[in-house]
Amino acid sequence: MSVQTAPVTSSTIVVAVDVGKTSAMVSVTDDARQRLMSPVEFPMTRSGLGAATERVLAVAPSGSQFKVGVEAAGHYHRPVVDYRWPPDWKVVELNPAHVAEQRRVMGRRRVKTDGIDLEAITELMLAGRGRVIGQRE
Repeated sequence: MSVQTAPVTSSTIVVAVDVGKTSAMVSVTDDARQRLMSPVEFPMTRSGLGAATERVLAVAPSGSQFKVGVEAAGHYHRPVVDYRWPPDWKVVELNPAHVAEQRRVMGRRRVKTDGIDLEAITELMLAGRGRVIGQRE
């Protein structure tokens, strides 16, 4: 199995999503690592994902390219991966072992919080890690 990467370009906005059983957290960061939106919780429903998408669009500069990063979490991440994101957004699935390793690199090996996971997901996305999900046209 080959792993596709989606390199970050100069106008990339990283949408990091940390999923749970019934809710998820999302944060938005630009490619200069400037936080555009602090972590926000939303329900893992179609309407919750829609509201999260609208919040992301409200804080992102126009003309941005979007990459949504989500850590694989059994079946819990499927609603995020399967959601009908805007067609030009790339959705990237991250290996949970890579997210754990990134937390370790960040000096937070034993600490696991939604905010720290979002930071780790963001860093992995900015490094071009993960597997692009589906072909988006």
